[in-house]
Amino acid sequence: MKSSPFSDLLKKTSHIHFYHLIFLVSVALAVIFCVFTVVQSARLGETEKQLSTLRGEAARANQLQSELQDLTKKYDEVSNRLAIKQSFSSTHTDNGAKIAYLTFDDGPSKNTGLLLQTLQQANVKATFFVIGLNCQEFPNAVKEEASAGHVVGIHSWTHKYPYIYANMANFKQDFTQLHDYLTAQLNTPPTICRFPGGTNNTVSKKYTKEPIMQEAVDWVEGMGIRPIDWDADAGDAESPIPTKEQIVQRVLKEIGHKNDPVILMHDFGNRTSTIEAVPLIVQQLQAQGFSFGTLSASTPSTLFKPVVKAAS
Repeated sequence: MKSSPFSDLLKKTSHIHFYHLIFLVSVALAVIFCVFTVVQSARLGETEKQLSTLRGEAARANQLQSELQDLTKKYDEVSNRLAIKQSFSSTHTDNGAKIAYLTFDDGPSKNTGLLLQTLQQANVKATFFVIGLNCQEFPNAVKEEASAGHVVGIHSWTHKYPYIYANMANFKQDFTQLHDYLTAQLNTPPTICRFPGGTNNTVSKKYTKEPIMQEAVDWVEGMGIRPIDWDADAGDAESPIPTKEQIVQRVLKEIGHKNDPVILMHDFGNRTSTIEAVPLIVQQLQAQGFSFGTLSASTPSTLFKPVVKAAS
């Protein structure tokens, strides 16, 4: 049966409407996709903006925390120095002789060899209070110090206040480890030591609930080892790093009218101004009639008092 012209037209029209519908749907989907993309891009941009703000706030918080730590460290250092200045004991002899004792804490370091050369050129001997962990890093240093005629004493194995001063068990372990190491290295036990921060270390009271400083002093002395502090601080451990001229001026000011000053300096690997100051210090003091000596268990020397008690 042949289709009528009308039915043929209807079929063609139906095809046209179907394709038109597909086109419209495709356009609608494309519009929806574009809108979705724009919305998501906007959200992503806002999220990235918020993340950037949070990163900035986090960086500022880290900076503030670092600044607070620096200020706390400086406060501790200043308060400790003030307490030390008020607690010098009169353990010196007054026989008219003028003898200065150069002491270097916290070595060995990569600059120890240069420091030894400088002392040799100045023709003076010094006393080194060393850290055990640094001795391991520079294993020949203490032998070189001793063979050059200098004296090597105990400072600490770790130099970590929170560990050393937490309790007597920690203190003894840290101290004994370096004592045994130096005895093996030098074939003779050390006879002198210097507590990290000194025996009147006001910073140490933050790390202990019980007062151990006096007990630590008594225990060390019971071993036949003499704790020795200082009464002239070169200020070479401060920040920013002082120049050699500033170190010399500080030493001369700290010595004042003392006849047998124990001068605190440092053997650091991140600065050389201390080494550069040594010849100038020697020249200035020799011009004032000083000779130079090394410390031992029998030399007149400074021990701070009173020994700091624990925080209440």
